[in-house]
This record gives sequence, structure tokens and C-alpha cells, in this order.
Amino acid sequence: MERRISIHEAGHAVAGRLVGLPSGDAFLDPPHAEFAIDQGAASVVALMGGAIGEVLHFGDYDATGIRVDWERAEERLAHLGYEDGGAALWAYTHDLLAPYAGLIKCLAVKLERDLVLDGAVVDRLIGFRG
Repeated sequence: MERRISIHEAGHAVAGRLVGLPSGDAFLDPPHAEFAIDQGAASVVALMGGAIGEVLHFGDYDATGIRVDWERAEERLAHLGYEDGGAALWAYTHDLLAPYAGLIKCLAVKLERDLVLDGAVVDRLIGFRG
């Protein structure tokens, strides 16, 4: 289960950074990732990034584990006027993260080892130069 959780949190971190949210840290104990949740569709993509990371690595996601993420995403989707239940952003997030599946796995291993994943590390590994 620890690998699934670390993949999930690393997925949040990578998705958030790829859509331009400020780097945040990810933690394994308790599991969570820090990123701006008030940045419109970018925040929804970051929220979906955890489940998409799981899909890329395991073929599915833990529905119980993403309950809070999905509740937050649904609130934002409604506020932004999305009427497709998030299907378009889900597909976008999947396509965005698919090329980074290996990086997500690498970051997950680092997260398991260190229990925290520094946002600056994510920036360096993605190649972000701010």
C-alpha cells in the first residue's frame, strides 16, 4: 500500500508543477501534497494527478484514497462551470502525466525513502527553471 500512496502523492506533485502551480512538498506520513487549491483548472489537474499517477502505474486508483481529492475537485469543477463531471480535465491530466510516469515512480521511491519530497527537487527533476 505504501507504494500506491507514494505514487499518488508524487502524481500530485508532478501534475501541479507541470501546470505551473508553485512547487510544494509531498509527504508520506501522513500522506498529503501541498499545492495551491484555488487556482482554477490547474488546481483540479493537480488534485486529479494523484489518481492519474495510480492509473499509470497500477491500471486503476484506490477510490477510498481519492475521496477527499475528488470532493475538492468536484467543488472546483462546479465553481468553474464544468458540466462534464471533470471528464475533459481527467483526460487532459492523463495525457499530461503519461510521459512522466517514470519520473513519478522515481519520485515515489524517493518519497518512500525520505518521507518528504521537496518541491524544489521536483522542479530540478522536471527541468523547471523559474
